[in-house]
Amino acid sequence: KLLKMYRESYSLMHSAGIISETLLKKVLWSDVRFENKINFLLGLFETALLLSERTDDDMGGNSNVEKKYLVPSLIRSISPKHQEELKRLLHCSWEEGIAPYKKDKQAKPISAKLLFSWLPPGLFDRLASVCIRNTSEESGRIAPNEVLYRIKVESLGPVPVQFCCDESLDIVQVTTLSCEGMSALAVVEDIQRTIDSILQNEMGLSIEAKVVILGNEDCTFFLSQVKKGMKEIAVKNTEGRTMAVAHLGMWLTELTRPKLECIKNNRLTYWKLSDAVGRLSPKEFEEKKESWKNDWENIYKTTDTELTDFNIQYESLPGEGKRQQLEELLKTLIEGPMKHLAGIWKDALKHYAGNKESKLEDYGSSVSTFFLDTKLHPLKVIDTWILSVYEKIRAVITKEHRYGIFLSHQGFKEDRHGDLDSRNKWIMGEIKERYQEKLKFSGGEPVSIFFDKDSLSAGDSQIESMLFSVCASDKVMVFLDKDFFARKWCLMEFFLAKQREKGVMMPFKIDLSCVPIPLPDDIVYTELADGSEATKEVIVRKLQKYFGERNREDYTDNC
Repeated sequence: KLLKMYRESYSLMHSAGIISETLLKKVLWSDVRFENKINFLLGLFETALLLSERTDDDMGGNSNVEKKYLVPSLIRSISPKHQEELKRLLHCSWEEGIAPYKKDKQAKPISAKLLFSWLPPGLFDRLASVCIRNTSEESGRIAPNEVLYRIKVESLGPVPVQFCCDESLDIVQVTTLSCEGMSALAVVEDIQRTIDSILQNEMGLSIEAKVVILGNEDCTFFLSQVKKGMKEIAVKNTEGRTMAVAHLGMWLTELTRPKLECIKNNRLTYWKLSDAVGRLSPKEFEEKKESWKNDWENIYKTTDTELTDFNIQYESLPGEGKRQQLEELLKTLIEGPMKHLAGIWKDALKHYAGNKESKLEDYGSSVSTFFLDTKLHPLKVIDTWILSVYEKIRAVITKEHRYGIFLSHQGFKEDRHGDLDSRNKWIMGEIKERYQEKLKFSGGEPVSIFFDKDSLSAGDSQIESMLFSVCASDKVMVFLDKDFFARKWCLMEFFLAKQREKGVMMPFKIDLSCVPIPLPDDIVYTELADGSEATKEVIVRKLQKYFGERNREDYTDNC
């Protein structure tokens, strides 16, 4: 029965070693022992470099696309037929990758081996996870003991790198291109450093490796010996025989060429285990700002172009077309700038959790500095984009989007220990019950409250139901805790609420020591850390007076 129900997911697991989130939750980890522990277990496996979330390019930023996880160790257990297909696809990708360089007579494939005294089982799985973690289906491939990924070379574009790991022979063989503007040696050393990091930091091992370069006619040379004898007319191979330097083949050109730092955008170059598992110090974390800036510049270009095109076409669209285009643009904002900002703060929380000796403010200051960058102005730019969209939403919203109160919160997700945030859940539940009991319209009817857990129905458009209601509801209560700014949807609600007139946005802090995004100057937030009854009663009385002067007929019927 399960096989029929999840046939496609089973097929993907058995043919490519990729497990869907549905298969994990409904089948593989459906046992009661795993209840509320799924996110914790996924984080544990990702931290141990045993799986990687797939972020395929063809997802198009669609938040509704199901998450999938690549598990390199599964590939060894799939059928020989499927293993051969994965190898075929990898080798085809290699040929496609080197095709643009075949016209260049100086651009040739070049190989080297990393020869270890011994390699522990599981090294390949971890190395593959590092390489594949942030690459798409089109730019990265994996087959049994083989991985293909691409590095970005400024003067050339994407250059393929292929490595094969033979744990039985204690060898990792690396193949890439040797050409002008490209340093194959830098690639080999990059992989060697990554392996050393995995062995030392993840597996607790220190294993020496020798670099063996592959020359012409199957001649092999220890790199250390070749470097010493490059000025001579002959060098010794790995067997101790004296060979003419011409036998070095492409490596002769490679080693006489000035060493280039050409792989700065290679995903392995900046990869650190301490970053992957959340153990960067505040000073090390601050060094990531450069990559945040680069990503933001790309997001800015894409989003600004889409917003410009949207504004040009918008007025000529019919009413329903305007609503649909607004939803598409909001989706772009959520999956672009909001996702980027949320990801940065989420990363800060990860490293804060891994360094208990540091304070959240130590990481938050780096985030705030970037958000308030005086050259890029990310927050100022986002406010401009949101204001433009907000004005158009206000023009199409109806009574059905207007609630008395909209509750904006980060949701009840599993934390890093696999536990639901029961305290926040209790606070939200108590507030909703209190307001439903005490807040009435002028006719005595209860005030309508939007609480996503209760207000969203199957088939509803999440963007229209939630974001249009943020723009239409009389009061938007924003509950800020440390996870709020790590949620792209929460950020979208926050920026929309900021556009409302004074008095609409009502922010509350729940055990939040620092705020990465400054609140508007004319808004005062309320501390809920102590759960003060006096504070809550003051708020209730103000709301009672406000809604007691308003008619129920002016609001949505969705209570």
